[in-house]
Amino acid sequence: DIIGGGDEISFDLRTTLSGLKASLIGRAQDLTGQPRADLKFDLTHASLAALSRTFELGIKPLSRADTPFALRGSVKGGSGKLSFDLTANVVGAEVHGKGTAGDVAAKSVIDARLEAAHKDLVTLLAALGQPFPADQKSPGAVRVSSTIRGGGGRYELHDIKGTVGALDLQGKAAVETAGPRLKLTAKL
Repeated sequence: DIIGGGDEISFDLRTTLSGLKASLIGRAQDLTGQPRADLKFDLTHASLAALSRTFELGIKPLSRADTPFALRGSVKGGSGKLSFDLTANVVGAEVHGKGTAGDVAAKSVIDARLEAAHKDLVTLLAALGQPFPADQKSPGAVRVSSTIRGGGGRYELHDIKGTVGALDLQGKAAVETAGPRLKLTAKL
């Protein structure tokens, strides 16, 4: 359903495509001036492998390692600044991101907190199509969190904290996307 016109519309859209269930609910205002929106969305699929084949995502889980996919969240704001709160279940991992993105029309500027966790590294690798040596024991659960800030080709990850089994990790990193190759620097 789409209701309204001119300067404001409200909508409740739901569809299914090749097993992907999607909904988008919200409203958009000031469409002829400085547009802004308040949106909630939900995307789910029973099989990440099937979703990857349909949309050519390149994810090929090992046999019996396929997982469901879900992405849910909200986005609010306009072209000057968007706030977002997103939660995903992908390759068996829980991923959460909350923050803001600004200067959307000109350049990407982001300030967000990201968290990801998976109950087992071996299962995570299998869901990504990567085998783990059969003669080695799984290190256990994986967890990582960080604040990311940046834009214009440079992004900084502050307050990185992570664990892989009993191994703890902390530090900071920077990613530069300008130039012919991606550049990653880190102090961990």
